[in-house]
Amino acid sequence: MEIVLPDIQLRTVLPHIVLVIFACALPLLPLFFRKIQRDLLALIAIAGLFLSFFFLISFWNQDLSGFGGMVIMDNFALAFSVIFVIGGVLAVLLS
Repeated sequence: MEIVLPDIQLRTVLPHIVLVIFACALPLLPLFFRKIQRDLLALIAIAGLFLSFFFLISFWNQDLSGFGGMVIMDNFALAFSVIFVIGGVLAVLLS
């Protein structure tokens, strides 16, 4: 019996990886930089969201799939991801 590993393409989840990295880094920044201002944290959060938005837009009209077909990034998934990223930017701006 031969073990076959699934086709892992991290490119399909790259926008989500960017969001996770920024989401994990933002709460840790005040621990290392005591005098960091909340406005700067908001700008860093928006920068992470725009970076994710840039990757989402670059995938438009490309049908990507990864992890053995478990993750599919088509235009429908990209449209909803863009809506959620725009909602995240609005949430940061309102807070």
